[in-house]
Amino acid sequence: MGRSTRQRPNGDYEVPEREYRTMPRQATPSFLRESVNVPAGLSEDMKMCYKSLKRLMNHKWAGPFLQPVDPVAMGIPDYPDIVKNPMDFSTIQQNIENHVLQTREDFASSVRLVFSNALLYNKPQDDV
Repeated sequence: MGRSTRQRPNGDYEVPEREYRTMPRQATPSFLRESVNVPAGLSEDMKMCYKSLKRLMNHKWAGPFLQPVDPVAMGIPDYPDIVKNPMDFSTIQQNIENHVLQTREDFASSVRLVFSNALLYNKPQDDV
């Protein structure tokens, strides 16, 4: 809505009180507007999820969550016994790209699983 002015009979212009929007505007966070190469064929919701995932993957503390846990290389043979449903950011990315994850609820559930697994396996004093 633009502001309009009316001319009074004496030649002065009348400026009305500030007009306010009746519907609140939905603001898109700037990181979701950033240029990210999003795979073709994704719904708008999944495009936003993909961009959010990329943002998570670029976080300075994302390292432990970027690739699947390798229990042999990390010397943690009990990991598969404790964590029954392993998940990491690269697997989520592949699942989005291959249309395995179809909804934002699926995406949110997968991201929560990454952190739930970390909390399940690691001790509170661990640096994860």
